[in-house]
Amino acid sequence: MEKNKNYDLDIQYINKFSANLDPYSLVIVHRFQLKLIEEIVCLMLYKTIFPCGIFQASSNYNELNTIQNACNITVKSNSNNDASPAFNTNFSSFNLSESTINAFKDFPPLQTPFGSYQIANNTSSLFIAKNRNSS
Repeated sequence: MEKNKNYDLDIQYINKFSANLDPYSLVIVHRFQLKLIEEIVCLMLYKTIFPCGIFQASSNYNELNTIQNACNITVKSNSNNDASPAFNTNFSSFNLSESTINAFKDFPPLQTPFGSYQIANNTSSLFIAKNRNSS
């Protein structure tokens, strides 16, 4: 992204984040504690900014479910799955080049908690999880 002339990349740490969200169309939050970002998530959803979250093993999914309604995650055990991203061909909010989509095939899998994932009808997912042992 940072090499693509069509995008501006701005990296900020959550504890120092005080930027105006108006110029942003996508916000990626990585390994965060919900109590630190609840206000920002609510503001992103209000302004229809695409939020993308990358969680950690200690994330509180029940708390996540209370501050947004785009996705509901119910963890069913302490087990994890190796999941790789598979591009959702029905996604239409913005376009990715074929080379960008293909690059995700080479990324290592993410650890995802075993459970159920419910995506709201008015939400679209750029990628869907493909379990490592699925084809």
